[in-house]
Amino acid sequence: MQGDQAPRARSQRVDLDKVALVEGKRFDAQYGGPRAVRGVALASLIDDPARRAALAANARAARASLPTWATAAAKFATALDGLGSKA
Repeated sequence: MQGDQAPRARSQRVDLDKVALVEGKRFDAQYGGPRAVRGVALASLIDDPARRAALAANARAARASLPTWATAAAKFATALDGLGSKA
């Protein structure tokens, strides 16, 4: 079962504040040159089985809280129908 009726999974915690930051420079097309960047290296999360499992479990829990495609499409169609009646 998924979508609106899916049971909520117990979430696991990944503390991103405890993951080492990396710094570097990347080209930024908006500014036309290199910019300093800082962030979490994805490899440090992916290569750690416990962190990867926690991220996967949280992603599944987030997915379960989302509406199904059919529900989302119906809500979107209703919103579009409402726009047409205001003309």
